[in-house]
Amino acid sequence: MLNFLINDLMHISLNITIDAFVIISITSFYLFIRRKFMHNKLLNSLIAGISFAIAIFLIMANPTSDFVLEVSDGHAPLLAIVAAFYGPIPAGITLVVGLLVRIFLIETATPQLIAAILTMVASTLIGLVWCFYINKKFKKMPAFARYLILGYIVQFVNIGFIVIFSESLGKSFLIHLVPLLVFYPFVTAIVGLITKEYFNYVDFADNYEELDLQRKAAINATNTMELYALDHELKYIFFNDFHGQQIKRFYKAKPEEGEEILPLIKNDVIRERLSETFNETLAGREQIKTIEVEDKPGKFLREHYTPIKDRAGNIIGITVFSEEISELKKHEANITFLSYHDMLTKLKNRRYFYERVEVIRKLDQSVGVVYFDINSLKIMNDAFGHDTGDELLKIVARVLKKHFEKHGDVCRVGGDEIIALLDCPSCQDEKHVHELIKNFNDELQNIKIKSVYLSVSAGYAFAKTGREIHRAILIAEDNMYHQKLRDSIQHRSDILYSIYEQVIEHNIDYIKNYELVNQYAQKLGTKLGLSDYELKMLDHIAKFRDVGKISIPASILNKPNKLTEREYLIVKKHPEVGYRMLSGTKNYSEIAYDVLTHHEYYDGTGYPRGLKGEEIPLRARITLIAVAYVSMTSDRPYRAKRSHAEAIAELKRCRGTMFDPAILDVFLTLF
Repeated sequence: MLNFLINDLMHISLNITIDAFVIISITSFYLFIRRKFMHNKLLNSLIAGISFAIAIFLIMANPTSDFVLEVSDGHAPLLAIVAAFYGPIPAGITLVVGLLVRIFLIETATPQLIAAILTMVASTLIGLVWCFYINKKFKKMPAFARYLILGYIVQFVNIGFIVIFSESLGKSFLIHLVPLLVFYPFVTAIVGLITKEYFNYVDFADNYEELDLQRKAAINATNTMELYALDHELKYIFFNDFHGQQIKRFYKAKPEEGEEILPLIKNDVIRERLSETFNETLAGREQIKTIEVEDKPGKFLREHYTPIKDRAGNIIGITVFSEEISELKKHEANITFLSYHDMLTKLKNRRYFYERVEVIRKLDQSVGVVYFDINSLKIMNDAFGHDTGDELLKIVARVLKKHFEKHGDVCRVGGDEIIALLDCPSCQDEKHVHELIKNFNDELQNIKIKSVYLSVSAGYAFAKTGREIHRAILIAEDNMYHQKLRDSIQHRSDILYSIYEQVIEHNIDYIKNYELVNQYAQKLGTKLGLSDYELKMLDHIAKFRDVGKISIPASILNKPNKLTEREYLIVKKHPEVGYRMLSGTKNYSEIAYDVLTHHEYYDGTGYPRGLKGEEIPLRARITLIAVAYVSMTSDRPYRAKRSHAEAIAELKRCRGTMFDPAILDVFLTLF
């Protein structure tokens, strides 16, 4: 009897061992290959179903003649585990294969076949219920205990089917209670624990891979910044792709993790600088440096070196960020340049001048001061426009820089005022400074703009000490104005005649027109009893009345048809331009107001100021009548001339509106 029990127990133990080995082996094998297909959920489920179908086949193919084993061998915990951990598809595949094998092994419908089918279906359903509902409610319970409970539930259900369908519950049943209630639940718990730990490992590995991908994506997210980390031996811990590309580009080397960085750097100066910086950082000093690359002039890098510390605070490496900032440096240099330079002339500006004066004063330096003023800039602007004035300024600035900038700073301090601060030793000598000014003027006097020679007045003084700088500036300015009084008057007259000649050049009828206007103005003035001086002024007015037309484009002046409203507005500005040009000259300033008002009408409807009656100067009223008669009796691009009779009729028609009635009546007596 004892030998029989021992043999049965050994037989059962062997079967249990085989079942457990198959379950654990197949589960482990599947979990190992599962990661290869993790990207496809359906494929995972199919592979799981196939794997566990093989397992259930191996378990059921283990021959036994014992009814209890045939009903409740290792297929029950296997089906429960597959359903509980892998879901419906693998459980369904495994169940179908198990049923087919069981039906094939038990060819006729017997109670044990029914019991086997019910056991497999029940185990699968228990696993699915556990997967979707029950397991969630026992999350706080230790995993091994939870899976042991699952094993016991499955085995108690199986024992129920054995009791229902077994015809005899003798010693065979009692012997099988031990594996049914002890071994198989423990097999379920062990396999469940293995599966859980594997899933935890997979989750950890996935998270690690994801974090690693994120880290790599982060450090490779830029193609403008080098990022790398070194250990305490200056070997790479990691580096981004851009750093690797830069090393390969400039040093023809390919860095590797674990490789020392310094041997890769072929330039001795750069290697020495990096070595020094690395050592300082390893000593605990965080550093931010902006450097110009030694072998690449004009290339600037901003480098950030940070120590890497472990939890105990020990320095174990270095993190380096390196970004090229050449464009930023150019931008900063441009901003600095604009802050201290005049944009038009590129000379130092007023801000720089005052800061430089303050430095000279504090350092108590000796300095020579030369004060320049561009003559007739305003008249050039009025006559030819601000573009011409700007061109004049740029030419003067270029010549000044050529002669003075090597001796000190040349600063534009006003619209037409420029000051040179000469701090070279030779510039303390009056003869030398005078020679510099002479050479500058000699070159400038050979340059023309719009057929006008350029002229700049200059005065100079010396500050023996920095404390005298402000006094020297005032003296130099005063000397410049004395020079300007001598130069400017003649220069303005020269400009006026140059402009007059250009007006004549572009209008071949101008001289003829001037002579006719002057002829009638002289006759009318004589009739009115004007003095010889007044008659001379009338001559000047007739001559220069249209000098302001130099500012009008030839396309408008010579237009053969009617002017547009905009073009007419441009033409109407010529008296103002002529007034500004004449008012700055010594010889002709007296007639400037007459030129300004010679298009004013007696009733106040003229231009540019809308004066009326005797508000209009007498000489301007006389000139207007002479101009009107000559204009009507002369050919124009836009109309043919009128006859004398037609002109006289038009003058009479405009008596009291355009023309002074009394003066017009006298004019009519001339014919």
